Amino acid sequence: MSGPNIAFFESCGSDVWKYLEKEMYILNKNYPEIFTIADAKRGDIGNTSKMYAQSFFTEMNFDSLTINPYMGSDSVKPFLEFKNKIFRCWCNGLYAYEKHGKRLRMGNEQVLWL
Repeated sequence: MSGPNIAFFESCGSDVWKYLEKEMYILNKNYPEIFTIADAKRGDIGNTSKMYAQSFFTEMNFDSLTINPYMGSDSVKPFLEFKNKIFRCWCNGLYAYEKHGKRLRMGNEQVLWL
């Protein structure tokens, strides 16, 4: 499994972003069995989410992407359009929510952080 944190690539500019694109090309061509996750935590209005999904799933061919669903279902729906791709919703930043988040007890005794 390969799961680069996208923020570190973005923070270094376009030359490093090109390196990530090359890395993904090499991984997909030579090691297609390696599952790739873009740790990007994306989520925005529908059109913007659609472009994020296209960028990571089509252009860079990641298998999976972390998303942030807090802007509602419109921010998640574009990711559902890509078949054979997986997204993981980032829903719980444990440290921040311990003090500032809301906890909702579910019927099965599990806790959902809001």
